[in-house]
Amino acid sequence: MRPVKHIIARSTQFILLGVYLLCSPASAALQIGGKPVSFQRVGVVVYAKKSPEANSLKRVAQTRLENILVDNSITVLDQDKAEDLKKVWKKLEDPGYFITAEDFVANAEKYEIDGLIRLYLNADATQGLANFYTATAQADIRFVDHEANVEAYSTVPMGVPGMPPSDGLTRNAALVNAIQRAVDEAAVKTGLEVLDYARPRTLSFDFSGPVTVEFTPNAVAEKVEHSFTAAANLVNKTWTTEEVSATCRAPSGELGAVGGYIRETSSGMRRSYASKIHLVDLTGNKEIGEFDSTTSKKKGIDGSVRLLDCLFIGSWRYLAAVTGLELFLWDTERGILMSSRRLDKGLEQAGLSYARYNNQDYISILSNVGQSHYQIVRKQQD
Repeated sequence: MRPVKHIIARSTQFILLGVYLLCSPASAALQIGGKPVSFQRVGVVVYAKKSPEANSLKRVAQTRLENILVDNSITVLDQDKAEDLKKVWKKLEDPGYFITAEDFVANAEKYEIDGLIRLYLNADATQGLANFYTATAQADIRFVDHEANVEAYSTVPMGVPGMPPSDGLTRNAALVNAIQRAVDEAAVKTGLEVLDYARPRTLSFDFSGPVTVEFTPNAVAEKVEHSFTAAANLVNKTWTTEEVSATCRAPSGELGAVGGYIRETSSGMRRSYASKIHLVDLTGNKEIGEFDSTTSKKKGIDGSVRLLDCLFIGSWRYLAAVTGLELFLWDTERGILMSSRRLDKGLEQAGLSYARYNNQDYISILSNVGQSHYQIVRKQQD
């Protein structure tokens, strides 16, 4: 596959969390009201928030948090005794339960703990592209000392730009990674140092084809939308101009894509042509990245480098586009081209359609020369 240049200029909302995690102080410690607190022995209790997925993996979250506490030189009540504490102190299951100093002494004294951490966990997994899985998790963490001083934090929801979901070959693998990430973020917010952050596990996908399909592709509707094109940084100079040739909006409504067709006139009045796609943050109404979709022509192949259509697949993370010469698939979160396919015939007009058929994912190109179909498959690792 030939290299394709891409420029990703992440907005503040995309990178703020990552910078915060990477720059957390090495001497971090649990804090209440912004002040460090010292614990000798802490009990950790984990509850699932009406989530079967989270309920089955509570132990994953508890073990992850306990290991972080041990790394921070805090002794942890063993899990069997923590489960016993939950049975004795049943009100802890309610996130809104306010613990008094009297409550703490009455319920925690026999366990010899001077601190309590309550973690309320939510998690969900769905089937993603190419029959693999994607998962999200969120954690609410509350901790209290023996004097009933309390601190509480909630993690950033996954599945939004800047906080991608976790991919996995199996449902369980995706969920475990998402839960570990949520626990790590919650721990950092409390002031703890996390030595080895769980990173989002991601899969890459490829086009296979063209292939023969038995289903009828969805009709391609005219969808050039000008409500957000002003947010794209289109070129407008004396000798170089860029016009909007296609647009699309992510299903969540948070991101949009604007295809640009570029004409450049050089000395001697020679013209060259290119295309790119601008990724636009619709909430902030600004461009956050670009992908180059220019393709050099091969001898004997007609067709334009103009970007003819674009389409978000399933969510904001995956973006497909087609020019008169090539089909592309990008991962917008990582800012990478995952796959491209040269077209057998050059196109002057084309539209993209996505369909799921027989548990497989397909992109169809409906054009002036007919139809072609490509299956989305997991990219094989080198």
